[in-house]
Amino acid sequence: EELKYELDNCNKSNKWRGHSDTEILIESINYWGLTNTLKKITGMFAFALYDQKYQKLFLVRDRYGEKPIYWGFTGNHNKKVIIFGSDLKAVKAHPEFNNQINRESLTLFLDYGYVPDPLSIYEDIWKLNPGHFLEINVLAETNQSITSTEWWGIKNILDMNIHSPIE
Repeated sequence: EELKYELDNCNKSNKWRGHSDTEILIESINYWGLTNTLKKITGMFAFALYDQKYQKLFLVRDRYGEKPIYWGFTGNHNKKVIIFGSDLKAVKAHPEFNNQINRESLTLFLDYGYVPDPLSIYEDIWKLNPGHFLEINVLAETNQSITSTEWWGIKNILDMNIHSPIE
């Protein structure tokens, strides 16, 4: 609601079609851009956003990693595809999924009882780090078309504390 109120004050011509968080999120990204919007929103979230104009897919994870988002590659050498989902069941349900168990991840799971970020239990499938977004250039055909950007981290928390008085 705070974002909606702020958008209404910045952009008087905005006509809302409904009351969904998704509509407010899309309008915020359209108005302020992805990074500035991410700095304004709080809570648990993971989402995908496709920018049709620039042919880019963005995968986004909340500050503290409360909501996961998995991404990676599957298929055979002739037909590799990028897949993503909010859990491994969704990723594994893709008809081209054929990824093997990642032995390093399995060892970590047996040692610690969980698989640490950014790994997953499968080869070539990763969990996006908390406070990061992934930018995928859909038109490019190489891994160099994928960049990960940290939009929130421990440095942000430390910067906030440096500027507040210590009592």
